[in-house]
Amino acid sequence: MAINMFEGARRIAMLIAVFIVVGFGIVIVDTRPESVSVTYRIDEIDKPPVRLMKCGSGTVASTREVTSRSGDLIKVTLCIKQSRAVKVQFEDDSTHTYQNVPGKVTIAEIEARATRESSKSVKKVQDFSNEFDRFLRVDEESDVWTAFQVPETDQSFLSRSVSIQAAKHFGVYLLGMLASLAGWWAFTWAAGWIVRGFMGIPRGSDSR
Repeated sequence: MAINMFEGARRIAMLIAVFIVVGFGIVIVDTRPESVSVTYRIDEIDKPPVRLMKCGSGTVASTREVTSRSGDLIKVTLCIKQSRAVKVQFEDDSTHTYQNVPGKVTIAEIEARATRESSKSVKKVQDFSNEFDRFLRVDEESDVWTAFQVPETDQSFLSRSVSIQAAKHFGVYLLGMLASLAGWWAFTWAAGWIVRGFMGIPRGSDSR
């Protein structure tokens, strides 16, 4: 029985094409799209964060990955002003934050001022500037990060951003797969055309 090397070559080419598709499929499933990035400014711990394009001057920034309400992993950068702010909590759980407090002012002086101005008893005083070190260190708990939550108004925006990022991720690998298949098809067609030319076999035929 005569050996049809062209038929054998076609089957090998198809098998390699299947391997290309399966390989790209595995890569798409195993690789995670790059996390969506978002930046917020924190003015006070107990106030909603403000979404920004990037941190402004006079701020310090810290970036961590957090999980949104929909379960998506989001890369969040928080910016806080590099100035001293002291938050006073009163016995009735109301609060007041003193901004741009000079470094020489003591906590006792701030507590006395808050009591004098509000006529309320002070329950807790938090020096916001002490948060800088913990805020910038990923391995320590920071009150800023502990209190942070993705604003409800941004949930849908972030969900759309994650979907767009996933589509881009899938599209890049899909284009890569199609380009690989097209390149492989061009190579096999050119190889068959050259071999047939040497053997004097008409194009599209396996024998003379």
